Amino acid sequence: MGILDTFYFSFCLISSSFIAMVLIYKKFFKENAFFAIVIVGTFIFFNLGLKGILPLLFFVFSSIFWGSFREKKHEPRDYKQVFANGLIPLILSFFDYHLFLSSLCALISDTWSSEIGMSFSKEAYSLKGFKKVMAGESGAVSFIGTVGGLSGALLFSFFSTDKPYIFPVFLSGFISNIIDSLLGAYLEGKYPFITSDTINFLISILSPSIFLIFKSIIY
Repeated sequence: MGILDTFYFSFCLISSSFIAMVLIYKKFFKENAFFAIVIVGTFIFFNLGLKGILPLLFFVFSSIFWGSFREKKHEPRDYKQVFANGLIPLILSFFDYHLFLSSLCALISDTWSSEIGMSFSKEAYSLKGFKKVMAGESGAVSFIGTVGGLSGALLFSFFSTDKPYIFPVFLSGFISNIIDSLLGAYLEGKYPFITSDTINFLISILSPSIFLIFKSIIY
């Protein structure tokens, strides 16, 4: 690593540390999430520059924004949630920009669906038997939440720097969101190791795979 790279890495580290401190100070994250936020933010910023850190910040702060409308506020997020959502995008940032984007797109689509659905819809339907349930229940979907997830994936896909890849990023993100709901309906709570964090981690892996399939079919 040359001198310029060292200075740039230091800048990325300081910037990520500052953002982490602000998020913890505002009680959006627990103190134990500090190093997780710094690790994820620093390496994504270092590997991809603004085209990596801006989508990541959009994911974080848009999630906070939609969550602010909920009657029952979130518990501050911990380091497990940071790594469940950020580890795969971090790894992909070393290899391919659009795989990184597609991974984050699934997460933002899922988060917007959940936050918007729980904030603005009182009823939802479980994908397991299509029974009417309360909004926010694992594996439940609502019309408003689904539109929110679709909108999030579509808006996020425009972070792509190549127009031909916008549609595959969007499709992979939104389809992964639907799969997330199915996994939540049939697996979450059935096994002690299957949690919402586990499912988020899985769709962050699945979405880039779906992106590659659509990329090969369409282009």
